[in-house]
Amino acid sequence: MVCLAPSALDAPHLIDLRLFFVFLNSFYSFYWDVAKDWDLTLFSRSSSPNPPSSPEYPYGLRRHRYFHANQMYYTAIVIDLLLRCTWSFKLSPHLDHFNDLEGGIFMMELLEVLRRWMWIFFRVETEWVRTHMGPAPDDILLGDYNAKIDED
Repeated sequence: MVCLAPSALDAPHLIDLRLFFVFLNSFYSFYWDVAKDWDLTLFSRSSSPNPPSSPEYPYGLRRHRYFHANQMYYTAIVIDLLLRCTWSFKLSPHLDHFNDLEGGIFMMELLEVLRRWMWIFFRVETEWVRTHMGPAPDDILLGDYNAKIDED
């Protein structure tokens, strides 16, 4: 049995630990949105034969995109990052006054709805690109997976 000193579990340390995990969750969720759900290459190494700054393959974006305006994708990435972190304001003890405002919680929930609305447009666009232009090079298709099933 591990015994911790009483000072190790005091409130400020627990709050700091909680905030650390809140932001860890926010940043991991942001990574998942951008890299997995939207198939953008912002967090992956460029394995493209074209230079990453070419017009065909702009930095952090996919080669095949339905929307032609690159700024739309970059704006969505920034908004997603900001709105992924806003829900942490509700949990932060030094920002309790925001929760006490009449429209504070309503505004936080409205921003979350808008983030999800934006997310679904880019998620549907990703699936449309996969359907019409083929999967991304690093996609693992279940039909191509030829693993043997153990029959014990």
